[in-house]
Amino acid sequence: CDVIVVSDVEARCFHLAPAFFDRSAYGKKVVTFPDRLKRLTAAVEAGTGLVYMGGWLSFSGHMEKGGWRRSPVSDWLPFECLAGEDLVESSEGFGVRVVDKSHPITAGLPADRIPPLLGYNEFVPRDAIHTIWSIRETGHPLLGVSRPGNGRMVTYGSDPVPHWGVNL
Repeated sequence: CDVIVVSDVEARCFHLAPAFFDRSAYGKKVVTFPDRLKRLTAAVEAGTGLVYMGGWLSFSGHMEKGGWRRSPVSDWLPFECLAGEDLVESSEGFGVRVVDKSHPITAGLPADRIPPLLGYNEFVPRDAIHTIWSIRETGHPLLGVSRPGNGRMVTYGSDPVPHWGVNL
């Protein structure tokens, strides 16, 4: 796998490995399963790309149901999740401010024509992340990149599909 995309999904969804649903071993032996979040980080550090996008169940998410702040890989992530709900929404929309015009993943995009976003997840960037775009009205980071080990990671703090991304 070259790239893994994680978008609008609770961290705990990674805990139930497919083998969990084979109940034939239940009650007959001690049952444990590999931590798939730790496997994800190992794959990225070994060279797999990771695209992490926002939504109601990403970062801390709605009523902190995203669970990424409490996940076993929270210290590995290039951002810190807020305690509590982190959704920032507005039907008027939020503008995008370009922080790094020369970054290769956005170079050549018509930054002045990025349509308004109706929401995003607020997060705190750590030193490992390079912020490329931020939210014009608040200054919160929106798009950033980092290099965990031999891998590459893109963090996008909004949801690319409706309702937040309805204008994209």
